Amino acid sequence: MSVWIWLVACTFRLGMKGAAWIGLLLASLPLPAFASRSWAIRGTVEDSSGAVVPEAELIVECGPRTWIQRSQLDGTFEFSGLPFGECRLRARAAGLQAWELKLTPAAATKPLRIQLKPALLHQRVEVQTAAVEVPLSWERTGGTKLEASILESLPALDSKVLSVVQDLVGGGGQVLVEGVEVDRLAAVRKEIASIRIEENPYSAAYQEPVEGRIEVELKRPEPGFRGGVELAWRHSALDARNALAPVKAPYRRGLASAWVSGPLWARPWSFSASYERQAEDRDRTIRALLPEGEYRAVAIAPERDQQANLRLYYQNSPRSLTRITLGWEQSSERNQGIGDFTLPSAAFDVSDREVSLHFYHHRLLSPSWTVRWDARLERDTERELSRSSDTRIVVSDAFVTGGAQRDNADREWELRLYWLGSRVSPRGRLHIGFQMPSATRNRVWRADQIAGVYYFASLEDYLRNRPYVYRRTLAPASLAFTQQRVAGFVQHEFSLNSRLLVAAGLRYDRQRVVPDANNFGPRFGLAVGLDRAGRWVLRVGAGLFYRSLPSDVYPASLLNDGVRLREIQILQPAFPDQPFGAGEIVNVPVNVVRLHGELRNPRMSHAGWSLDFKPGKRLSFSWSGWREWGEGLFRAIDLNAPDPVTGSRPFPAFGIIREVQSSARSRSWQWRLLVQGKLSPRVDTVWRYTRGRSWNDTDGPLALPADSRQLASEWGPSPSDRPHQLWMAWVIRPAKNWTLGWIFSARSGSPYSLRSGVDENQDGLLLERPAGHARNSQRLPAQARCDVRVAREWVVQVSEREIKLQLVGQAFNVFNRVNVTGVVTNVRSPWLGTPVSVEAARRLQLGFEMEWE
Repeated sequence: MSVWIWLVACTFRLGMKGAAWIGLLLASLPLPAFASRSWAIRGTVEDSSGAVVPEAELIVECGPRTWIQRSQLDGTFEFSGLPFGECRLRARAAGLQAWELKLTPAAATKPLRIQLKPALLHQRVEVQTAAVEVPLSWERTGGTKLEASILESLPALDSKVLSVVQDLVGGGGQVLVEGVEVDRLAAVRKEIASIRIEENPYSAAYQEPVEGRIEVELKRPEPGFRGGVELAWRHSALDARNALAPVKAPYRRGLASAWVSGPLWARPWSFSASYERQAEDRDRTIRALLPEGEYRAVAIAPERDQQANLRLYYQNSPRSLTRITLGWEQSSERNQGIGDFTLPSAAFDVSDREVSLHFYHHRLLSPSWTVRWDARLERDTERELSRSSDTRIVVSDAFVTGGAQRDNADREWELRLYWLGSRVSPRGRLHIGFQMPSATRNRVWRADQIAGVYYFASLEDYLRNRPYVYRRTLAPASLAFTQQRVAGFVQHEFSLNSRLLVAAGLRYDRQRVVPDANNFGPRFGLAVGLDRAGRWVLRVGAGLFYRSLPSDVYPASLLNDGVRLREIQILQPAFPDQPFGAGEIVNVPVNVVRLHGELRNPRMSHAGWSLDFKPGKRLSFSWSGWREWGEGLFRAIDLNAPDPVTGSRPFPAFGIIREVQSSARSRSWQWRLLVQGKLSPRVDTVWRYTRGRSWNDTDGPLALPADSRQLASEWGPSPSDRPHQLWMAWVIRPAKNWTLGWIFSARSGSPYSLRSGVDENQDGLLLERPAGHARNSQRLPAQARCDVRVAREWVVQVSEREIKLQLVGQAFNVFNRVNVTGVVTNVRSPWLGTPVSVEAARRLQLGFEMEWE
């Protein structure tokens, strides 16, 4: 109920106006013409070589009325029923120059032949605020497109527009930069031309049925030099106090970024370069239950990050384009791991450095064949170091003190290769691709738990010096290993008629560390135009998908084999004395991790549909849904679980034998409503509501169940299950040079499990649930938030250059709502159900931007 109260509070005034604008828009839609005189425009769209251009956007304007459609796969188009008189026809397509012509009924007696010339690299990138996206194509299913003008006007904490889009799709999403999957966006905000959220999961070019695939398009250099600077500043004096913090911590945050682009010394070459530096003091709220009573404090965790990127473009002909990208990023984080129950003494520091080289080449081999090569080489070095070497003490749902016991070092070389060939013909389109999504060479060093960790089930047990388990790593270990994944696919799209498009594909994935090789995934899709104008489009599809083993599981099995990294476990040890005497350490059981001998990649069966409607060029509506069945998901079980009667383990020389298997399953469904477009010339909006459920019986490949002998009790809501999610954004231009951006988001709370606080089966883990309480049977309160951005722009003319200056003010969580993210789950704790972590309180951010061209 509280979610809807906040929704009304945030949207009442705008919603009334929005309803009026929608009514006026619907009232102005063209009615069928009763005039007896009408005419038609028909023809074919080709490029300069004579090859047909499918899905070219064609716009006919006859006075105040407008018709929009896309060319078919054979390049043909037809506008019929046009009112008698002069009309203007425009055509455009990706990578080609725009075309325009005025026509009269007398001049349109024969089919037109429109030839679009190749667009040169130095042409200015068009930035539109209202994209027209209702083609009869399976690759564009109910997608959401956010142009640069929209992205730059929405509130974004730390200028991270990608996080805004990830919040739109539910907190995740696969990120692709110009068609290639990436782990990090190597660009500042001003270098982004547009971001599109593609909802089609049935393309064979992608491994998993991602619900929201985030496709980023970067701006390309122009003939002249362009650049800009962005500054942002935040201080605790402007922010509200965290609901759980006793005082406001004196923190601050600053961001500075700059970018420049333009031609190089040789005409075919151009460049784009950017640099960004962030310095932030994050506040960590601590709420712990100590023997002396409740303890509240606020600690500062300084974070520093900087990155630089250089992109070189080479285009000596309209038929090819080469791009070389050099990237560098370095970050340092101090006082990590503290907050909630963890005291400042248990902090650790993290440092990371990444260097990358990316090569991209796109070439038109013939009028019908195009190929694309993409290669990435990255080197990443990460180091974790505890700030204290003391023995760690963990008291369940009370407090954590001592050292962090996290001393690790990782160095990784990663190579990614992509090749894609595409053929366009009058019968359809054919795509053939080869991918090596990841080939890594890693060297890791581990020294976790060197000083040992004592675990207590409750504060009462701590006061009685009664830990339930003690764990310790006897000596550090190092390891070098490699991992590879390869994939290949073929997809064919062909049109049976002007309103029916069929897409069929097959994909094969192979992961070296998984023995199973039967990973063929067929995909199928069907798109039907329900009316002649293409306003109504129905799409259905289905496919098989295979998931890869996460990259951290294989090295865990190599390190924790009982030889390289010996992690010992002692039940009910002495405290605070040594848990074992001299000479007994060799007989202590060790914990190991292993992969099942018949491990296979999980198989996901996915089927979905969507219905898209575009009543005009300003608004679009989409209603879509899907259902998924997962089999053979990764889970871990303890092969050495104690006997429920005797309490002894089958293999006394070992403690926990954590075996990763392919034996879990999942079920999920979802449907969503999407509205996007312009409510008026000054108002752009995107609304997205999602309703769905998700169930499974695993929390991950290395997560153990409460009882490895009773796996049936693990079935329940998945950790990501959120039945309701709502995301709404507006960009309003109330006056000249003024912009207001507003985002409201609300979603159901995430599920969690209660714990009994007793190690009933004597396995050294506190995972047991109280009788009558299933896995993830509890749920956190719903969350809601409003963010606002206000900007004022000035345009200054200096000589022949135009300089844009902008002052920006942003507010996050405007109404200072307390969004709970964690509660006490131990039924033995006096704080059962008490919040221990919440989202950040209201924050204000001031900024200055300058852009010149």
